[in-house]
Amino acid sequence: MKKKSLTINHLAKLAHLKIKEEKEKLAKQLKETIEYINILKEIDTTKIPPAFGSLDLKNVSREDKVQESLSPSKVLENAPKKRDGYFVVPRIRWEE
Repeated sequence: MKKKSLTINHLAKLAHLKIKEEKEKLAKQLKETIEYINILKEIDTTKIPPAFGSLDLKNVSREDKVQESLSPSKVLENAPKKRDGYFVVPRIRWEE
């Protein structure tokens, strides 16, 4: 598989971010992060058992119980805009 070089412009486009300033600072931080990850990759962890958490926590959960839910009219009672039993929200469009 061919490796692609990561650039701040490419990452910003993927994340839908507009970065005008601080590109050099971000590029330096990205380079340092990748270098550190590469150092971590060199560590031999074959004899270390997997750790699923450092604390002895137990999952505390409750049983699911069927309960009465709110009626659609009650749910929409405080909605700023509604139509035909649904919330009306602004349209979201991605600009590329």
